[in-house]
Amino acid sequence: MILVKLMKLGVPVVEYSMEDGATVSDLFETADEEFKGTVTILDRPVDEDTALRDGDRVFVSAKVKGSTPLEVKLLRVGGATTKTYVVESGTSLGDFINGLEDKDDYIDASGNHRWTYTDVAGVVLSPGYTFSGTPEQVIRILLSKKTKGSR
Repeated sequence: MILVKLMKLGVPVVEYSMEDGATVSDLFETADEEFKGTVTILDRPVDEDTALRDGDRVFVSAKVKGSTPLEVKLLRVGGATTKTYVVESGTSLGDFINGLEDKDDYIDASGNHRWTYTDVAGVVLSPGYTFSGTPEQVIRILLSKKTKGSR
């Protein structure tokens, strides 16, 4: 058995357990997804017959031009909730959050962010923060409840 991740913009990353020798087509069938758009593994375009390896991250983008997919883990401070998403390199934190299917968990009805976003080094990230890195990286962002007076 191998474990592979299916990564699409705006939705949580899903990990699948597949049989040894499984292909991208098998993954899409298991996930009940259509093979469309641009599909890559570690920035390499793949087709439906590409064999999967343990730990592969299969990135699906509607865009024809590719940019580097990055895995982002949002971890809530003081809670057990961790959600994993994918973002394209060069995307701002604000655009990333606004593009999520569950963005109401992060932004209130007035458009204000519900959380303070901090990287693992303790640096507060503004909505203008731009994601960058390599496909092998996992970016961890800590979410803490905003306190009175914070923006």
